Amino acid sequence: IRDQDGLIILPHPFKLLDKLDENFTFKFDAIEGCNSRTDNYKNSQAKELAKKRNLTMVSGSDAHFYGEIGNGRTIFKNIDSEEDIKKSILQNKIQIRCKSTPFYYLGGSKIITDVKTGNWHRLPYTSLKITIKGLSRFKRNLKLF
Repeated sequence: IRDQDGLIILPHPFKLLDKLDENFTFKFDAIEGCNSRTDNYKNSQAKELAKKRNLTMVSGSDAHFYGEIGNGRTIFKNIDSEEDIKKSILQNKIQIRCKSTPFYYLGGSKIITDVKTGNWHRLPYTSLKITIKGLSRFKRNLKLF
C-alpha cells in the first residue's frame, strides 16, 4: 500500500477480536474508531487504541443496504485533491460522525448470509435471535420515556 503512496487504515479492529498485539498497530496510519455496524463497546475499544497510539480515527458505515449509507462518516474540510485527503488524515484534521446501524439491517444481513451459504436450517435460529435483539432494544428505548 505504501509503495503505491497509500495510507494504511485498520478497519473496525475489535469487531471480531477482543485483543490486538500491541506492536501490530504501529503499522497503521489511522484506525476506524467508529464503524456503524460495530457495537458501541467495540467502537470504544477502537477509540481507546487510537488515542493510546496517537493515531487518527476515521469512521465508516460498512453499509450492506442502501439505508445504511452515511451512518458512519469521516468529514474533511478544504479538500481539493487526493493529497489533501491524505494530509488531513495524517495530521488528524478530520471529524467523525457515527450512529449505530438499526438492528433490522444487521439481521437482514444475517438472513441473506444464511440463504447464500445454504444454511437454511439456521433461519429459524437467526430469526429468533433478531427478534430477541430487537425486543431488547425496544424495551431499552421505552425506559427512556
